[in-house]
Amino acid sequence: MKKYWVLLLPLVTVFFFLPAYSKTTREIVPGVVTVRQLTFDTRSSDQVINEFAVASPDGKYFVIQHSEDAKLVTRPDGSKVMDFKETSNWDIYRYGVDGSDRLQLTNDPTSEDQPTWSPDGRTIVYRKLNGRNFDLYLMDADGRSKRELLIDPKHDEKTPAFSRDGKKVVFFSDRDGIKWNLYSIDVETREVVRLTHENVEDKHPQYTPDGKVVFHSSRGAMKVMLEGGEEFHLMNLFVLDPTTGSITQLTRSDDMRDNRHAWISPDGRFVAYHSNVMEPDRKNRGMYRKAHRDLCITSIDGRRHVNVTYGDYRNYKHPTWSADGKGLFFVYKEKGQAWNAGSMDVSKALRQLE
Repeated sequence: MKKYWVLLLPLVTVFFFLPAYSKTTREIVPGVVTVRQLTFDTRSSDQVINEFAVASPDGKYFVIQHSEDAKLVTRPDGSKVMDFKETSNWDIYRYGVDGSDRLQLTNDPTSEDQPTWSPDGRTIVYRKLNGRNFDLYLMDADGRSKRELLIDPKHDEKTPAFSRDGKKVVFFSDRDGIKWNLYSIDVETREVVRLTHENVEDKHPQYTPDGKVVFHSSRGAMKVMLEGGEEFHLMNLFVLDPTTGSITQLTRSDDMRDNRHAWISPDGRFVAYHSNVMEPDRKNRGMYRKAHRDLCITSIDGRRHVNVTYGDYRNYKHPTWSADGKGLFFVYKEKGQAWNAGSMDVSKALRQLE
């Protein structure tokens, strides 16, 4: 009998010493998901790109940033890659929730992008490139009555999002000399409050229904070198309580994942995000490549996680929630095609998080 215990001991040891962030806290939805395609740009991604598909609170529309003037940037090794951020000439469009009735909301010769809705669906906050810096603007849901929210000629303001009562907008900025920290602005008084104060990259904040802020950050991040020579932080999601200043970590990079772009479900119980899968670069020892990008959901306490697109060959990013909290909007890429908007039902995934 003793010899059987000797054989079993290694297995028992492995079971009891699994790290907390493992199969005990993460579940996977297997198989290829069903995507409903909402935009149909068929040209390759070096000509047209779509980003940030965000559904309206009433479930009738979604907005998206779109560019047909995509730019390339040069990496440290001299190679060129697509710049999905500052240099491409973005404009904002509104669609019916089924992809119909496209309406262009902005048409400035410079970039206007990163739109999100107010809780009542009447207003859209977005950023606009003024000269060399991005500022924050508001407009009506039909593109009318564009007006300034925050103008700062010396600094950038990015990824604005409303609080659930519509009274504040949270964003990230380099306005205090750090790239980047989180801030909020009162929509009525225009008072700006700094929310984080560390010399780190805090980005893409979103308010929860109870006034906390979820964001991704380089806090404690693992650094890797990408193919092309760029240093890259493996980001993770955190929750800030602005009242106490306490910060709680929701995701980790133990499995070489880069977790970004959180979006809170309407009921505040779940956080959707995209996760870059990093793999060693076979051609360059010590370097890594972004092999794949999945959509994931975590419970708001960070204890349970679901990889919604596990096993799917397509690349996904920037998930946002449908108005009823049962689906996700996002952009995704088929091989050789443009980034298009899509949606999917995630009810099965949410049941695994109950």
